[in-house]
Amino acid sequence: MPSINIERDHQLSLADAKAKVEEVAAKMAAKFQMETEWKKNVLTFTRSGVNGTIKISGDKINVDAELGFMLGFLKGTIEKEVHAYLDKALV
Repeated sequence: MPSINIERDHQLSLADAKAKVEEVAAKMAAKFQMETEWKKNVLTFTRSGVNGTIKISGDKINVDAELGFMLGFLKGTIEKEVHAYLDKALV
């Protein structure tokens, strides 16, 4: 199964990083019809064909996702989209 693993450094407080990830998650949830749920500093997301987590620590954000067969063909496009959302959010 194709996977996406992105690790990004950030200079934000934990609360600010979580707020920024929440903004990104809300946009992605609306665009891709995903369900999201926070468990402390880990956001889980699911929809048909994809599931994963966004983990926030004091200086890093980790995005891990498993793509189903059909979405595997779009892995590069999805990765670019996630990077673009993070680039915008983490400034």
